[in-house]
Amino acid sequence: IYNRYTQVEGDIVFYTMKDNPTLWLNSELLKRDVDILSSINFNYLHVFPGVFEWVEGDPSPEVIKDFVKYANSKGVHTGDYSGTNPVFCNHYNDYRNTLCKPQWKIDDVAGNETGVFCFGDDEFVDYYIDTVVPNIKKYGFEVHCLDFLSISPCFNSHHKHPAGRESVYDQVKGLVKLLMAIRDTSPNMMTW
Repeated sequence: IYNRYTQVEGDIVFYTMKDNPTLWLNSELLKRDVDILSSINFNYLHVFPGVFEWVEGDPSPEVIKDFVKYANSKGVHTGDYSGTNPVFCNHYNDYRNTLCKPQWKIDDVAGNETGVFCFGDDEFVDYYIDTVVPNIKKYGFEVHCLDFLSISPCFNSHHKHPAGRESVYDQVKGLVKLLMAIRDTSPNMMTW
């Protein structure tokens, strides 16, 4: 795997080809990366921020499809990213997209919302799958990064899982359901 993230300049860390102003999803530079990776037998290139951070037209579907086609022609699988429990990643969420569903979030023992969504909540898991999987299929992605995973005892009374430590098992079950849905999009799919 080669992750086209973490470009450092001074005290600024650029995480993607998009948020580095000198690169800005430059298709030619991305294709040069693919050429180099292909020549040294790297199989996976992780490039794109995820669908939760996107808005219509940004990124351009044509640019993504062209790049995926080129990468595939060189034997390199490429894909996207998602923020798992928080759904959004602050350093990719240029449009400050939000998901106002407090009933899907993990509550601590005192009933306070923790700020992250619960994979033990079936509605949240289905929403996640219904958002990520069609996007993967649309572009032919074959790698998906799940970042920021946080599993902790959940006491949200809206969820069907048992409260407390037992909820962890339901969260793992929901995460596995998501991973299987992503895996089933392609025989070459890899998650990390």
